[in-house]
Amino acid sequence: MFRTLLMSAAVAAALTFPSMSGQAHHAVQAQFDVATELTVKAKLVQIDWVNPHAWWHWDVIQPDGSTTRLSTETPGPTGLRRIGLSDRRMWQIGAEYEVKYNPDRNPAQALGFTTSIKLPDGRLIVLGFDQL
Repeated sequence: MFRTLLMSAAVAAALTFPSMSGQAHHAVQAQFDVATELTVKAKLVQIDWVNPHAWWHWDVIQPDGSTTRLSTETPGPTGLRRIGLSDRRMWQIGAEYEVKYNPDRNPAQALGFTTSIKLPDGRLIVLGFDQL
């Protein structure tokens, strides 16, 4: 009886704690300024299809002609798949996109959380946790 109770408690804990920690990392507002949204036109350089969040890397041409590398976070591959964005053929490395994002709270970091991407053909893709 004691073993059954102990095993049941262990299984319940194993199922509960991972879900709690899995939700904890979604505090986008802790790293990014969600009250500010910036827009840039940028060339897509690379996509990292990794968990828990995918990263998109962009080259942004500055007014003085220099290039800044901007990296923006998106939902992970599973979330992107749910909203129909996992077909890698729809993303063209080197093509120019319009990217809206919430900037990192540290202005020295060229990071952001992607809120939308306008594709070269004009389609608008809205991202974010509320879309998933």
